[in-house]
Amino acid sequence: MGRFRVDEGCFDLQGAWQDRSITMLVPAGLPQGVNLVLTRDQLPPGAGLQDHLARQMMSMRRDLTGLTVLADSETRLDGRSAHLLEFRWANRSVPLYQMLLIVVDGDRLLNFTATAPGQLADQPVRQALWQAISSFTFAAEQAPE
Repeated sequence: MGRFRVDEGCFDLQGAWQDRSITMLVPAGLPQGVNLVLTRDQLPPGAGLQDHLARQMMSMRRDLTGLTVLADSETRLDGRSAHLLEFRWANRSVPLYQMLLIVVDGDRLLNFTATAPGQLADQPVRQALWQAISSFTFAAEQAPE
């Protein structure tokens, strides 16, 4: 992996490392419980976005109580193919709305998950979450140092 950068600094890593970091952002001015989480995962060799989506949907249907899919569509993020899921479910009887956008980045998957409490995020909250996700731009490839 070489040099791995985070906002606060960087690591000089020797050998093979995978970035499985999680970034959580909490917006000011929106209801408590609203957040945006970015997770990174490896795409299994020979697998594509559709394979990942099929596994993701199977897990969601098995693990999320009262899952209702509200939207399931292809989209783009910074010019790359992506997939958007919007759904609601109940976590210990607390209703949640989530927006999940998945995009392939080389041999990695980036999962953007926006969460808001309630049956369905009201339009301003949903718009703020979508605006945050869709503003993402991929970094230009940097030469190793």
